[in-house]
Amino acid sequence: SQNAVKVLAPKAHAYDRLTCMNGLHNLTEAAKLCGMPRNHFLSTLEAIGWIFRPGGSGRWQGKADKIKSGFLSHKYHETRDSDGHLKERSQVVVTDRGVTKLRVVLTHLENAMLGSAA
Repeated sequence: SQNAVKVLAPKAHAYDRLTCMNGLHNLTEAAKLCGMPRNHFLSTLEAIGWIFRPGGSGRWQGKADKIKSGFLSHKYHETRDSDGHLKERSQVVVTDRGVTKLRVVLTHLENAMLGSAA
């Protein structure tokens, strides 16, 4: 069992870094944590004013008020474009606090929709 811990610990640490990022979750992971399909989650976040696409296309961005409230953040990384130039890219991420808030908001939305359908 001690050998199993030695083998699995680095894998668990790597998985934690990929999925959690110290309390930050990419949109796909946040959708899973909220129990929603990814595309439905993204369209809902856009509809309730949490995220948007500048100019209607491109990468998702977090709304400033949600970032200031600590619900969303941006993770920055560098990539190379087709010409080989370094470009800084941002990825909107949901904080642990944001996931907690979204679970409440999404539950209220779902209940309201079920109530109006009856």
